[in-house]
Amino acid sequence: MGKIVIDDIDIHFEKKPIKNMYLRIKATDGKVKMTVPVSASEEDIKKFVLLKISWIKKRRKKLADKPRPVELNYVTGETLWLLGKQYPLNVQHGSVNTVFVNEPEIILQLRNNTTKTSRAKIIEEWYRDVLKKIVPVVLEKWEKTIGVKITEWKIQNMRTKWGTCNIRERRIVLNLHLAKRSPDCLEFVIIHELIHLLEKSHGAQFKQYMDVYCPNWKNIRKSLASNLH
Repeated sequence: MGKIVIDDIDIHFEKKPIKNMYLRIKATDGKVKMTVPVSASEEDIKKFVLLKISWIKKRRKKLADKPRPVELNYVTGETLWLLGKQYPLNVQHGSVNTVFVNEPEIILQLRNNTTKTSRAKIIEEWYRDVLKKIVPVVLEKWEKTIGVKITEWKIQNMRTKWGTCNIRERRIVLNLHLAKRSPDCLEFVIIHELIHLLEKSHGAQFKQYMDVYCPNWKNIRKSLASNLH
């Protein structure tokens, strides 16, 4: 792993047996990473970065200005989001670790001496269970409507994407944090990934499909872009 500095920006690069240079900016911390050919000199790398420097600065500024998720301790008085609605959290002692909605709040029952890490895991699994109940219904609806069929779907705690589609294996992956967002966000992501089975790219044909099946998709996409979590 090597590093160069251009305009006070650290550029970390790794050489691999590839033909072209690839540059990416980590959404979590704004670090600039590159993968370059083994034969690339430091001067070659600098020239490539200088061609991209304006975009790099704009992208890093956008990421820096983006609001970060509030780190939770999972204690009474904090709030949790569920399906687009915000609930106060009420932590209680219990014989088992469990989470449930008791309007107008979310109850988190915990055994004694439950750590913050354990609390986070309990909440994460609860969100996973919420999606497991909702996703099959939404999937069945849109598979029939769009006229496609997947072989498998999964839920993952992803950092940079709301969903992915493996076209060859006909498998989609949905972000765990969709359990926090409104139901129309979940539908948008599912529609988006299913349409990839009709159109691989995000070009004009893809957008036409989105206009047909999810007319409000641009507004939903914008709301999702405000914060990944």
